[in-house]
Order: sequence, then structure tokens, then C-alpha cells
Amino acid sequence: MRADVQKILSRVGSLPPLPDIVLKLQERLRDPEVSLSELSTLVMKDPAFTADILRIANSPFYGLSRPTSSLTQCFLILGLRNIQTLALAFGIKRAFPSRSFKERLMWRHSVSTALFTHLLTREIKGGPREELFIYGLLHDIGKTVLLQSLPELYEPLLDESYSTGKEICPLEKELLEFTHTEIGYFLAQEWNLDEGAQTAIFFHHNPELSPKFSEESALVRLGDLLSHHYALGFPQENPFPEAEPSLGILNVTRERVLSLGDRIVESVRQELEVF
Repeated sequence: MRADVQKILSRVGSLPPLPDIVLKLQERLRDPEVSLSELSTLVMKDPAFTADILRIANSPFYGLSRPTSSLTQCFLILGLRNIQTLALAFGIKRAFPSRSFKERLMWRHSVSTALFTHLLTREIKGGPREELFIYGLLHDIGKTVLLQSLPELYEPLLDESYSTGKEICPLEKELLEFTHTEIGYFLAQEWNLDEGAQTAIFFHHNPELSPKFSEESALVRLGDLLSHHYALGFPQENPFPEAEPSLGILNVTRERVLSLGDRIVESVRQELEVF
């Protein structure tokens, strides 16, 4: 894996940091002795962030038995891994506010990919893994960077890829000399995200080439393709020929994935409105 950092920065400029509240929360979550009341006190210093956390925590996605307005109670029910996932999700949204129509579509695609990836992981691997939600959410973060920093160049390229079915990475390489996966990989390093996140972002178009975390990369790829299949963000005509390597890695059939997609798509649509 590589990211030509100087080449990227010369074209797109500096990359945004995560918000302070997220960095502080991540730092405290690394402490095994941290208390839920301490985390609640930290989050409550940011009212907008508090509202975001409570809104998602009370959504059907997390299945709380009854609504709660207490952050401490919310954290107790969700657990530390889910707290970390939610904090990072809203930190990303704040770091990259969606201003244009294309950017809003990209956020919708990213969230739906995250939801599909999370639910597919539960169905295919027999249980949820909270980090897979973040891997899915971040898989196209490089595209978001390009939409915000080079919109005149990148929007037509994105349109060409989705309207013709052409693979996006070769188009990016020809126009920019680097790809959105390289930008995403570099950003994940800058944000000190785990190696699984870095790898899934870099290899989500070709998980069969991933030296490690190939199953995680394949799950993200299938979540990505389901998002396109159901037109949740950017529609793509017949995206599933691109799924073969991922299906092989996970030992599942296209029919099973599409059947699972049909079963969970309404839940994904409902959760999209919460984000």
C-alpha cells in the first residue's frame, strides 16, 4: 500500500482534522479505567454532538427497549465500541459538511454502505462488528475530499464512472495521477485509525489483493455495491459483476447477498433519515 502524500497534497491542499470533541473522546476511550460518567461529561460539553449521539442511539438501528435522554444510560446500553463508532461517524460528518448536491449524495452513499456492511457482517459472519460500520462509512472518503477540493475536475469524472459503469480508479489515475483510495488511506493514517480501516479503504475495489483484512475489505465492497444497486446515493446499473472476488473471499453467492439486501434494504432506508 502506498499514498503519494506530496502529490496528493499539492492537488487537494491540507486534509481536515477530526473535531476536537472526537479526538478527546478517542483519547479517553483508550484508557481502560475511563468511567461512563466521565465520557458523558465530556460529550455534554458539545450540545450538538450530544443531540446527534442520542438521536442515533434511540433509533431502531440500536434497538433500545425504550427511549433514553440520559447519556450515561445510553452509553451503558450501547457499550464503549458503539460509543466510539458513533463519535467517529459524527466527527466525519462535521469534518466534511455536505454543501453541494453531489456531496449530499456521497454522504448518503457512504452511510448506506456502512449500514449494509454492518448488517451483512452480522448475517454472513454470524455477529456484528462495530468497526465494520466505520470501514463502510469511510470507504469513499477520498471521493469526498476530491469533491470538496477539486469539484470542477472531479464531478464530471464521477458522472462518467457512474453513468457508463467504467471503473473509477483508472479514470482518477489518468486525470489526477492518484486515486480516491490513496487519499482515503492517507487520511485514515492521519486520523490514527486502525490498520483494518486503512486496509479496507485502500482495497475496497479489489479485496482479493489485500495482504490482510481481505474479508473486511470484501464486506465493505459488497455493502458498497448494494448501496449502488438500490440507488441509495449514486445509482449504478448492474453493479454486481464487480462482486465476484468479494463473493469468493466470503464464500457466499450473489443470490444470497441480493436476497439479504432485499430483506434489509428497508431498515437501511429508515436509518438513512436519522443520519
